[in-house]
Amino acid sequence: MMKLAMVKVRCWIRDNNMWDTVKMVLQVHDELVINVKDESIEMFKPVLQKLMIEAGRVIVDSIHGFFL
Repeated sequence: MMKLAMVKVRCWIRDNNMWDTVKMVLQVHDELVINVKDESIEMFKPVLQKLMIEAGRVIVDSIHGFFL
């Protein structure tokens, strides 16, 4: 699930050209460490939450046979 979440976050960073604003620094067990510039924190919080939920939903749905 974390690998999928990391891919989703990286794709979002690429698609939104946020290379200078958002940096994925480290992944430890079930956590991602992400550096975000101060002025973009409030904008990025809901995006990150959405991406993480989507990654979890894909894994859970695939376990139950509902590939979405």
